[in-house]
Amino acid sequence: MQLAPSRVADILIAWLERFELNELKNEKATALVDDVLLEISQRAEQARRRAEWNAALRHSQLALDRARERSKKIKKTDAAAKKMATYSDAAVHFYAGTLGLALSDTDAALNHFRLSAKEFGNLERQRARSIACAAIGIAQAGRRKWAAALEAYQQSLALIDQIDPQDSSLKELRRQIVQTVPMILDCYEQEASPDNT
Repeated sequence: MQLAPSRVADILIAWLERFELNELKNEKATALVDDVLLEISQRAEQARRRAEWNAALRHSQLALDRARERSKKIKKTDAAAKKMATYSDAAVHFYAGTLGLALSDTDAALNHFRLSAKEFGNLERQRARSIACAAIGIAQAGRRKWAAALEAYQQSLALIDQIDPQDSSLKELRRQIVQTVPMILDCYEQEASPDNT
């Protein structure tokens, strides 16, 4: 089965929204994310799905700029605001990374996904970090860096396994990540092999 880069972005967004953002609601931790930044990022996502690239890029850049401005204004003593800014920034970078993938700009996508994984990790949001690591693997596959792609996938699965192996939602996320690896390799029309790293 051949997947287009925009379809790969769809998969990643579905993982973030279903397995992380919905979990925030279940945990009653929705105060962790800036609703305005999330809305702007989701507008960029909607424009991407309609292949309205200029609007998608404009919304994505607006979200990134707004997140950057917000982070600068937060006082170091305001832990709750800093936590919200960090989480929101991580989510904005994740959305920007999926746009990069859809545009076949795997270098930009990789940079955004790395920032997202780092910031989710700083907050100890391992579920979100595992999704960002899987996205790093996808971006590395797009760059034909097979060893790095597989390493990122393995890190993603290891993070999931550390959280709660009995959580049915995490089991489903893990299953989907495991099934996605061969599809992504096929998407980029390459086979992973030890001598093709």
